Amino acid sequence: MSALAQDALVRRWLVSGSDVHCNGFTDKLKALGAYVYEGGDTDVIESAERVVYSSAIKEDDRELSYARERGIPCIPRSEYLAEVADGCKICVAVGGIHGKSTVTSLTASALKSAGKRITAHIGAEALDLGGNYFNSGRDFFVTEACEYRGNFLALAPDIAVILNVEMDHPDYYGDEESVYDNFRRFTQRIKTGGKLIINSDEKYKRVYEDVKNIGVITFGINDGDYSARNLRKIEGHNGGYVFDLYVDGIFRTEINNKLFGRHNVLNALACLAVADACGAESDAAIRAIESFKGVKRRFEILCLYNSCHIISDYAHHPSEIRATIASAKEVFGESVAVCFQPHTYSRTERLMNEFLTCFDGADRLIIAREYAARETPDMGKSAYELYLAIKEEKRFDEKKLAYADEFGKLKRLVKEEMKNYTCLLVLGAGDMAEGFENFL
Repeated sequence: MSALAQDALVRRWLVSGSDVHCNGFTDKLKALGAYVYEGGDTDVIESAERVVYSSAIKEDDRELSYARERGIPCIPRSEYLAEVADGCKICVAVGGIHGKSTVTSLTASALKSAGKRITAHIGAEALDLGGNYFNSGRDFFVTEACEYRGNFLALAPDIAVILNVEMDHPDYYGDEESVYDNFRRFTQRIKTGGKLIINSDEKYKRVYEDVKNIGVITFGINDGDYSARNLRKIEGHNGGYVFDLYVDGIFRTEINNKLFGRHNVLNALACLAVADACGAESDAAIRAIESFKGVKRRFEILCLYNSCHIISDYAHHPSEIRATIASAKEVFGESVAVCFQPHTYSRTERLMNEFLTCFDGADRLIIAREYAARETPDMGKSAYELYLAIKEEKRFDEKKLAYADEFGKLKRLVKEEMKNYTCLLVLGAGDMAEGFENFL
């Protein structure tokens, strides 16, 4: 929402908006000239010509109801995003359960480096672009395509990326097949003559096997049209990988990808495929990838405390958690602790079995109180219930497992114990990481 608000401000429109609590994003909007306030204010709505609302806003929201009663046009964020995309010549939409922010940021940086005129709409803060929004023109619109509530089905991209497909958002999707079904519908939204860039894993073929009149480009490790082969660690870097890039089976060049973990090799391949599809100069795109500074809360090193690296990561799905722990092990060795804040009650309940095993690579686990987001306790399981389930399963020694219902307790645990670990991963899509930004 804040990126779309910035785009409206660039057009010199008057922008106002509310949130439950003001934060860094709302502070930036205020500095750019928006009127931002906490809670609800119907007086502000009275003067609006249009209201845009996100999926987090309930249908009985006071401001939304007030606007509708007065006949003020109200549209979902997804439809407004599609309008912005339609105002650009080429739309690049990056979808998938994991990695959207990283690949959208990488792609925007690559196109920018190649001198393309772009507008980028990102769900996180890209360090190379100065935030979650960037504008140098409207030849290319690079955006995240969010699968929640089928929001990405409002888009009609020229180039669509699908990084992965997996069960998530159980408050909306009943099972994994319904997730796949919506991704199939997303590929059908690609314009005739457009391109789908997708992970080469066999299981994703059912997403596009019936789609006609588009080109399909695959990427993978040792497989796909864009293939990373001969992976080896970057000397002196630990978490990054050097790989040989093959395109259509032909060696193109060697790439030093400094982002942590094998999953980011796949993300780099997706970006390279998009850059080629957009006609970006290849060397410029590769330089952008090799110098990419990353995205906030994506394996972001916050500080060093008693020789322990405190790292923030947005990982909130079991698959993401496993991958992040594996990356930390590669970089920091065996003594890795995890502090996890569950995100939504419904996800915690639906994916409980996966949550019971996804922390197995950690040496210490602290479960923090959940971030409810748009949900109420009756919609699933709490963080405390997750803690009790892990304890019951005896997956950790009792001295290696703890629950913290407030940040003060969490901070005490960390300060007492982190001297025993080389790394603390602060994981989750909620607000816990904010408390660690000024931890020292």
